[in-house]
Amino acid sequence: MECKNWKTILCPKMEVKLAEKIEEARFVTVARSDEHVFQVVTEKHEYRVDLLSRYCTCNNWGIDEFP
Repeated sequence: MECKNWKTILCPKMEVKLAEKIEEARFVTVARSDEHVFQVVTEKHEYRVDLLSRYCTCNNWGIDEFP
């Protein structure tokens, strides 16, 4: 099986996506709204992320499962 050769618990495709998200996060400001909700502000946009319901107003969470 190909997955036996993976070096992390994520598949290679998701590992790349995670690395891209980490790089993008360098330019983001995050402020806590309440226990599970955060405001995420970029240079051009502002988003609301709810960790409990796994929802983000950017709609990316529903697409690639990363907030």
